[in-house]
Amino acid sequence: MAVSNLLDELPLTTHPISVFLATATLLLLTTYVYRAFFHPLSRIPGPLLPRVTSLWLYYHSYRGTECTAIHRLHQQYGSVVRVAPNEVDISDGAGLAPVYTGRGGFLKARCYENFDIDGHPSIFSALDPAHRASRAKPVVPMFATSAIRARSDILYGCVDRMVARMQAESKSGKPVNILNLSRSLAVDVVSAYLFGKDYGG
Repeated sequence: MAVSNLLDELPLTTHPISVFLATATLLLLTTYVYRAFFHPLSRIPGPLLPRVTSLWLYYHSYRGTECTAIHRLHQQYGSVVRVAPNEVDISDGAGLAPVYTGRGGFLKARCYENFDIDGHPSIFSALDPAHRASRAKPVVPMFATSAIRARSDILYGCVDRMVARMQAESKSGKPVNILNLSRSLAVDVVSAYLFGKDYGG
């Protein structure tokens, strides 16, 4: 059968589901290729899966293995590693000043919007450094090194409780969830420092 005859026998219309699936597949592949090879962060090292989808990071966050998984990536790829299409993790102390304070700091990730209060951004949840700057000035003295040192007993009390809890949990013979303890410590420290009250949580 000639090629022209074969083409004549093909239906003039294609099934809509086939067109949809083909288009969706093409868009997905195009997105993955862009993220892996042409995205502005494509030069930052990291495994292929996190470069093309955030599912890798969501999975480890859900399982509670985010810290250990990212630590392994740093061991393999170095101090700067791509952990999602639009996210980079830095394990170098020299990165603290440029990321958090230099020229107002970087834009925060959208996940910080979860901490908005009644739909309004707080100093902590505001994504734009310019929005934060004017609101942060009145509280800067509270976070000066001298002010923190003057109230270090509150902070050490929170740390001592976390260590005691870690030791108690380690006696069970089960793995200790350090990520959960660290998150609890962060909340305890901020609450105790800002409100001047140790809740003994």
